[in-house]
Amino acid sequence: MSPITFAHITDLHLPGEPSRELNGVRPNERIAQVVERILARDPRPDFVVCTGDHIGDHDPNSYQRVVEALAPLTMPVHHVPGNHDIRDAFRTHLLPEVTGPTYQWKEERAGLRLLLLDSLLEGEIRGRLGAEQLDWVEQTLTDHRASSSGSGRVFAFVHHQPCYPGVEWMRDYGIEDGPQLLEILKRHGVEHLFFGHVHQPITMTGSGVVCISAPATGFQFTDANGRDQVVPGSAGLNWVQVEGDQVRVRTEMLF
Repeated sequence: MSPITFAHITDLHLPGEPSRELNGVRPNERIAQVVERILARDPRPDFVVCTGDHIGDHDPNSYQRVVEALAPLTMPVHHVPGNHDIRDAFRTHLLPEVTGPTYQWKEERAGLRLLLLDSLLEGEIRGRLGAEQLDWVEQTLTDHRASSSGSGRVFAFVHHQPCYPGVEWMRDYGIEDGPQLLEILKRHGVEHLFFGHVHQPITMTGSGVVCISAPATGFQFTDANGRDQVVPGSAGLNWVQVEGDQVRVRTEMLF
């Protein structure tokens, strides 16, 4: 049986004006590079997940640019909102089928169960899931384990980091109730969570759950000197491959 492969991209920060620069780079050119790379892979990935911060100029009209930039992708693309996203416009353009105050939902792809979570806390850099969404995660995983397909692997996706990522200036900008989320995932045997927000590849564990971030498609961050520092660098993404009981993650930077 062939392995399942998906691309994890994050933090597009696209402005509506294609030629506009942000932090010394042109995010629209960067996402075009990433889309081209995804399409060039042979075989192509089974699906793509984008873990938030789709726009970079706080303009709801910029979501049309996101739709256009990702339109060439021939495989399913799933989205979660980040702190730079605008919830209503995000839903209108990317999740028209999802309703409610938060936009958590589940998907089945290539034999995997995906939990796509909403950590957006309007007007804040940090994130929060809230009691209602945590209850939804608990119930969804309980139902999954009780179903005939309950033996399938589950992956969780969210924008903010659920625990301290080792980057000092981002210590206070994670998910406020991330520890509760990790305990729920651990209790139900979920071993992997994928996130964005930190603009750099980081792997860490919390409550025994392996948490993995991807580099941003635009500009990267560093924790040099213990403070926020932007590194224009190059676009990047993670390739995730699932084969039997193995999960392999490889970061690729597009120089």
